[in-house]
Amino acid sequence: NEDYSHAIETFQRVILEYPDSSYASLAKNGMDEASISLKSKRIERLFEIAQRYYNMGEYEKAKQVFKSITEEYPETNQAQKAQEMIYQLSGVSAERVSEEYMAAQRSYEQGDLTKSLEQFNSLVKKYPQTIYAKAAEGTIAIIQEKLSNKKAKGLYEEARSLQEQGNYAEAIEEYTRMLEEYPKAYWTPYAQYSKAEALYVQQKYKEAVAAWQKVIDNFPGSDMSPHSLYHIAECYEKLKDYKNAYQSYLKLQQVYPESIYARGELSELIKKQADKLKTMAEIK
Repeated sequence: NEDYSHAIETFQRVILEYPDSSYASLAKNGMDEASISLKSKRIERLFEIAQRYYNMGEYEKAKQVFKSITEEYPETNQAQKAQEMIYQLSGVSAERVSEEYMAAQRSYEQGDLTKSLEQFNSLVKKYPQTIYAKAAEGTIAIIQEKLSNKKAKGLYEEARSLQEQGNYAEAIEEYTRMLEEYPKAYWTPYAQYSKAEALYVQQKYKEAVAAWQKVIDNFPGSDMSPHSLYHIAECYEKLKDYKNAYQSYLKLQQVYPESIYARGELSELIKKQADKLKTMAEIK
């Protein structure tokens, strides 16, 4: 190991002192080969130490050394061998872990998200250092997102139903609850938009402006953003704030040139309304 370390240091000096020489390229190759050899020697040494602990009956110490191999050199074949030894020392076979993982995967594919989440969480807790645990963690994140979206959708639909029945105050409460509990769900921008609609119907125009502005600020890529800006302009008209109404219509066509508000007959109507508002603002 000392010879490899010394060789690496020598190669590094050649590269630093003679970077433009032909020797620099040779030194780089030599340094790479020496590094690989040094890494291989270190893994061999760790295996020897772990095996020695194993032969002495010091199983926990052997597991710790094997674990260090899986953590420091996870992409190597030796890491897989070390993992198999950890299974053996833990009284757990790779086949057993694989079976538990596949059972959780089947539950997931069958659409039983709650059951599969419990199974994957159990696997991660019992076998945290296994490759199956790493794979399970990725699936857990997906399941949690799906479950959150499912719950968020339920709250959104409940609030929407209240809104359609004319229970605007209750609808706003439900939208607010959903927005607080699921700020990153798929349905969140739609809930924010619908909350603004409920405020608008109640003629709470200033609050509606703030609510629609949140759609634009928090979800800039949402297809609800141009609609929100259009309604903001409408609110300003209702408030007789002609300057902001004009600026909002103008911004609508500039920021969202591909939207329905910047093309066709609707675009021309908005331009005419904007010009009218500009004149009114100047007169005022």
